[in-house]
Amino acid sequence: MHHDAVQRAEAALVKLQSALAEERVEEAVAWAQEAVGAAPQYTRAISGLARALKLAGRHAEARRVLSDAPHDLAGTTGDLVEMATLCLREGVQEPAKEILRCALESDPERERVAEVLAGVYLTERDPAATVAVCEPFRARGRTTPLLLRLQAAAYEQLNDLVGALDCARMYTQLAPLDPRGHYHLGSLEHRLGHLAEA
Repeated sequence: MHHDAVQRAEAALVKLQSALAEERVEEAVAWAQEAVGAAPQYTRAISGLARALKLAGRHAEARRVLSDAPHDLAGTTGDLVEMATLCLREGVQEPAKEILRCALESDPERERVAEVLAGVYLTERDPAATVAVCEPFRARGRTTPLLLRLQAAAYEQLNDLVGALDCARMYTQLAPLDPRGHYHLGSLEHRLGHLAEA
């Protein structure tokens, strides 16, 4: 995306914030539309428009803006996660997942993006997709406690208690003060012990 387009969008977003601060919601919508017009793939512009429309009571339009947003958006990890979270809150799951998938494809090191995407998959009861998001981080030694918890839960949904146990052990190493991790590890060891006895 061209630098001038982003600057024009940012200038419009500053005016949007001023309008919102003074409760001039329709003016804020107009500034947000100008920001999107200047930079249609800029995450902050699209999420700004969706928020302004929501504040104006135009919820269906806000959902449409989020649903129709391009999936290969430009923005920081925080901007992309915020946009996906806004989509999820508005009930537009598929665009949220596509935004997160594209963000992860463009930069496979984005742990926060992976955490949100894996959480969405786990909530949807898609454990294989959850593992597919988490495992590359674990394999590279770049995992996070949250990714390990999500991956362990996904392995449990897949009835792979050995995989869940491995993730739970790694979790207790990364977060040794979290009692939930130790409880989960003990529970998995107990379940595996019962299976071995049977």
